[in-house]
Amino acid sequence: MMIGYMVGFPAQASSAWMDDGTATPTPTPTGPVTAATIDSSGTVLSLTLSGVSAGSWAGYGFADDTVPMTGVTLATTTAGFDRTGGQAVANAARSRSLWAIKPCRKTPIAPSSTTVPNAKLLDEVDNGDGTRTVRLRLSAHVYAGDGCTLSLAAGWRSGASAQASVAVTNNSALAAAPVIGGRWLTVPKQRVTGSFRVDIMAGSINPEGRSGLAAVRFDVTDGTTTKSVWASAMTTSNAHGDAVRCWGADIDPSGLNAGLITVHKTLYPWVGPSRTSGTAQSTNAGSFVNTADAPLVMAYDPAGTRYAPAYVVCDPVNGTATASAAMVQSSLAAAKAVAAASKPISVTCALQAIYLANRSAAAANGSAAISRMADNAIVVIPAGTTGMGATAITTGFTAAECWPIVMGDPEDANPRVNCIVETGASAVNLRATHIALRDLTLNVGGVNLSNAAYYWLHNVQVEAKSGQGASSAFLTSSTIGYNYATKSAIGASLSAISWKQTGSGQKWALVRSCTTPRDINALAIVNCSAVNMVGWTAGGDADSQADWIAVGNLLLSQTARGITFPSVASGGYSQMVRPMFVNNVLERIGASTEPHMAMAENSLERFTHMLFEGNSLIGERTNTLYNDPGDLTSHNSHVDCRVAGNFFDWMPTKQDDFYDDTTVASNGGAPNYGYRPWLTDNLWFQDGCNSEGNVHARRTGGGGFAPHGYGRGAVVNPSAATSQGNAWIKFTADRSVLGDGTGGGDYRPASGSPLIGVASRANVDVDRAGVARGPTFAAGALETA
Repeated sequence: MMIGYMVGFPAQASSAWMDDGTATPTPTPTGPVTAATIDSSGTVLSLTLSGVSAGSWAGYGFADDTVPMTGVTLATTTAGFDRTGGQAVANAARSRSLWAIKPCRKTPIAPSSTTVPNAKLLDEVDNGDGTRTVRLRLSAHVYAGDGCTLSLAAGWRSGASAQASVAVTNNSALAAAPVIGGRWLTVPKQRVTGSFRVDIMAGSINPEGRSGLAAVRFDVTDGTTTKSVWASAMTTSNAHGDAVRCWGADIDPSGLNAGLITVHKTLYPWVGPSRTSGTAQSTNAGSFVNTADAPLVMAYDPAGTRYAPAYVVCDPVNGTATASAAMVQSSLAAAKAVAAASKPISVTCALQAIYLANRSAAAANGSAAISRMADNAIVVIPAGTTGMGATAITTGFTAAECWPIVMGDPEDANPRVNCIVETGASAVNLRATHIALRDLTLNVGGVNLSNAAYYWLHNVQVEAKSGQGASSAFLTSSTIGYNYATKSAIGASLSAISWKQTGSGQKWALVRSCTTPRDINALAIVNCSAVNMVGWTAGGDADSQADWIAVGNLLLSQTARGITFPSVASGGYSQMVRPMFVNNVLERIGASTEPHMAMAENSLERFTHMLFEGNSLIGERTNTLYNDPGDLTSHNSHVDCRVAGNFFDWMPTKQDDFYDDTTVASNGGAPNYGYRPWLTDNLWFQDGCNSEGNVHARRTGGGGFAPHGYGRGAVVNPSAATSQGNAWIKFTADRSVLGDGTGGGDYRPASGSPLIGVASRANVDVDRAGVARGPTFAAGALETA
């Protein structure tokens, strides 16, 4: 029988593992530890003890899955960085403290009946020479090359005496975790005339306090001169009026030559190696790549002459379809003063006028001279509806260094609502590789907007053309391209449009502070909201799904799976490398029993260095780090993933000891062989390694497929009843399917909630709403009401 935790935690019916079938021996004083070794995984501490009798689970103080054992402390030193004077300084021996959280169980399991495997025997071995070896699971990973010293408090094992400064042999083969994510939250190739803000989202497996990194250094160069600035803490960016908490800095490019300039980032974690985008001047397409290790390219114009504004004002009622260079003016006032009949009637006519104006710029900073340039040309859309048009744009029209802009009239009281661009009957080749749409409504459907390679939508409302609500046509490209959306929305008039790739070449690089009722598929998704949504797909590098960022998002009233990870059924593994899923709120309503997400369930997926932290996962299960391949030979091996500070209604995990009908069928129906004794890759996670400060409400699922250890600082609901509602959790307003079911809840913990003060380490120092986190703070994405 398990000993209760807090107000009681009853044993699961299938968990009878507190005893290995023998009587618990009378405690015998433990002799000294004669050897201590870290195994190759970096998660197990093996201790050889002399002069001791057989132990039991209770003899290690592990009487309950929810409460880790105590008394075994491992002091380690790891190469990393200190924060000194606002900068990162290398330290080859940074101190970390790890703890043993539970004894390991024996593997492989050996099924002994048709229903319950003999899976939870204490892994303590009699060596036959008067010594015994016990294997203890550690709270976090030891890395290759770490120095290790062990201290044991009296009673860490029944009858044990204290020992200090015990030498440890480190056989870990695991390299220290790299920086997670590191993607730019700044749209590249913006025209800047002076200081400008750059933003990055990054974290680490080993945060300290409420900071994932020691510091970030930004280097800006024109290829000849380089200037540097440091950031030693997260700050609030209002680059898009959205108050995003991230790593960033104000870059002063004064003294650099006009033209393209390159901003590099070097990210310094507390533990592990730094990560950099390099030092060299980049090309004009240097930012448009999959990898998070790309620099940021910007267009510097200190005198305002290299990319001088060129305005064209459309008139969809009285204008002409015949383009003229005279339509192009150096100021908005002058462009508005052009006679109505001489203004362009459409967007394509305006762009052809810019071609005819033959603007140019000299070669600079390693880039070639530009002619027929569209860079910083501004097409102004008046109130009313302006069509894209059908004017042919002459070959040679280019946007080589910064964005040409189609924008709602800046003098209109509400251009996002009043100024409308509508796609035409056919998709016209705009010639320019970049197009930015700003401060307007975009009506789409029937045909794609055009084949520009790069789009940036800022403060744009996307709606359906008349009769095109079910159309899936939006943006596309015949070549590999990258789209950006900031402070924009997809409206309810569209049922098939979303912030996701369309066509084989198109990819969304950044979706920041946007709304949608449907999918978002982007390399970075930050501060977005989705109501009544039907699921997002995790993105990343095309080959490895690396460095996917999803931070600070609000997904309410889900009626189906919230997040889908790329997966394959055979022929290799989908690799989720360094994903960062932090400070997100997911709420489930309706009848669907799909999980919020399923990590490596019934598929071939591997997660490496995942950061899964500070999320509120309400109303359904979150299938976490499964080892559940679809065959009898593969392994879903997950490496050094951090799961911390989350709220789970149910967090099942499946490893070697779950009974699987697929396995039974593959073995000819023999019921003893429904288990998978070879799937031991991820027992570190099942035992609670790299888990801390999570709250497990267990309001659904009856406590099934529970971890064998919840990690340090966990709070576990003593009841697994499925009808308990909000009584134990005490959310401000639970409107999930487990609350009143109406959707749109308020998931801040109210007074007396067990979520309050549970967590103590995080990569982001504020909650999803921007409330500062203290030395201890609430589990989940939101602080107390």
